[in-house]
Amino acid sequence: MSNVNLEITPANVASDGIISYKSGNPVIQFIIGEQQRLLLGQTIRLVGKFRARKGAGDTAGDYVVEGDKCHIDGRLGIYNVIDQLVVKSQSTHQTIEHIRHYNRFCSSFVPVLNALEDQTGHLSESALTMPNSSLAKESVLDIPSQRQTGNAFCAHLPCGLFNGANKIPLSQDTGVGGLLVEIHLAPDENVFYESDGTGANISNTFYELFDVSLVAEAAPMPEGMSVGNTMEYNSISSYYTSVNSTNSVLNFNLGLSRVLGVFANFISATAINNLSHNGMATGPIVKNTTGVGQAGIANIDQVVFTKGGVRFPLEYNVDTTQKDQATNSVPDGQVLRNFLSGLRPFSKLGKSGISLNNTFLSKHEQTNAVDANYITAEGGSVYGVGVSYDGISGDGVDFSRQNFGLQMTSGLDTDRPTAVYVFVHSKQTLVFNASGVQVMS
Repeated sequence: MSNVNLEITPANVASDGIISYKSGNPVIQFIIGEQQRLLLGQTIRLVGKFRARKGAGDTAGDYVVEGDKCHIDGRLGIYNVIDQLVVKSQSTHQTIEHIRHYNRFCSSFVPVLNALEDQTGHLSESALTMPNSSLAKESVLDIPSQRQTGNAFCAHLPCGLFNGANKIPLSQDTGVGGLLVEIHLAPDENVFYESDGTGANISNTFYELFDVSLVAEAAPMPEGMSVGNTMEYNSISSYYTSVNSTNSVLNFNLGLSRVLGVFANFISATAINNLSHNGMATGPIVKNTTGVGQAGIANIDQVVFTKGGVRFPLEYNVDTTQKDQATNSVPDGQVLRNFLSGLRPFSKLGKSGISLNNTFLSKHEQTNAVDANYITAEGGSVYGVGVSYDGISGDGVDFSRQNFGLQMTSGLDTDRPTAVYVFVHSKQTLVFNASGVQVMS
């Protein structure tokens, strides 16, 4: 029996088919109904067209054009507009996976796990990425076709359930009872930013999506096929906090029993939802010091990961190169390696877009503002901290009874709150039967 192709249109789309955050429609819902089929998660694609508008007159010709100072984060492309990804059982509405701050997750996920050639090749065609600020503007925002027909995209939605190798049974009796996929859109102010760091000239700019659908492939469930009532998959849990001191302590009760890795990225809190700054930048921690180069960087001097207040999995403090050499702009090798391992075990990384061009600790600014847009080579700064808890067995580490902790000593000696987005990679088990579904975390 051959596979079938599914195309699902949004359940809550307006009559004109246009979806935008500005119009008051910030959630897109797709219903994959219960059926006797096995959904192939790796084939799921979000399909549609994207265009940017100035919003001043809301006329047919009111689109972003060449010469405007409007930019988007090029390495993210269409992932800029996805704030949350939620996957539920369609029959019971039980949440199976919920990734908050999805675009911030992709800010680390895309450049770390995709080579530069991928970002300029097939991802530029499918997800509108381009790891160059000027080229992203020209190929996504300024291109004349986006004003008439829109920029078409066909992007995969990275998440544990869809990236797994297991087929997802959609039936009610022996499966999840169909799926409800929700995409929460990001505010326009966190998608666009102005290249000169003011934001005044693009204050009305907004984006639109249209001709949106979800496509996937499903395999028929053979008669008499025995389907188990459990399925394991990896998942991403997200947390948010802020730090504003030289000694920063993060402490979370994860409630997860099989944690595989943790990673975090940073951005000045003032840059979030601010048209003057790139809200998707993942640069180093900065302080209130103006200047070009490394003058405004608040170097991380020491990193300690704890479990229940005890150092774990590293039984020592990680002292960075910058602790003794504050002017050294080369990233500390161990901190960078641990960060990469937090997304995928370093031995299994395979390919990556990480290089010295986008990891060195230095700001390339277009103005003297301390927290400029981090417009550097190869998509911008890719900075963060992280650690792998289990890169061998895949069973993970139990954090259900003990808190996760991260302690950092940095040069943040001025009043400048820094947002910290923490993402936890864990293994979960989905249990399903005719009565419903349950997630065992």
